[in-house]
Amino acid sequence: MDGALSEMSSLVTRVRELAIQSASDTYSDRERKLIAIEAKQLVSELSRSAQSTKYQDNHLLRGDNKKLDIQVDTKDGKNHRISLDLAEFSQDPVALGIGDIALDNKHQARLSLVKLDYATKEISRSRAKAGAFMSRMQTTSGMLESGSISGKSAHSRIKDADYAKETAENVKNKLISNSQTMVQSQVNNMGSGLLKLLK
Repeated sequence: MDGALSEMSSLVTRVRELAIQSASDTYSDRERKLIAIEAKQLVSELSRSAQSTKYQDNHLLRGDNKKLDIQVDTKDGKNHRISLDLAEFSQDPVALGIGDIALDNKHQARLSLVKLDYATKEISRSRAKAGAFMSRMQTTSGMLESGSISGKSAHSRIKDADYAKETAENVKNKLISNSQTMVQSQVNNMGSGLLKLLK
């Protein structure tokens, strides 16, 4: 979404540059008509971008009256979801107030500058909202990843502790078994020594 908004911002900036040129007496009426053709094409591209920017089946920049809910936790409730209201992201030329701009004469070009300034502010506002949404998603993702790593680490420490306990128990049992065998051997050897003395 941010990439599309960035391109839209560039388009509006270029149209504004053309409006400044058209508002100046350094251009003739014939040149203004050429400027107006380019501006009209740029506004058409802005409209096309707004209509075609999609995520799955959701048009992101048309201003659809729809909310996208992203589940970010295993629990239920609004505190465990991040929502994006697509109605706040209407970026087509009419919503931006530049659907009817005209640059083919000096007076219209000057009036169009005010509209283009408004469009620039609206696109910047949308970019800020999209950026805030993406920051929330990244922060949430980082927190969930950190929690997952902490859980895995704790599980690993428990397994390691169980393994260490079992290893110590095994060594203890071997030592007891070996010492019993040594004692039995000593007892057997003492018995044979006593028998030799008795003979």
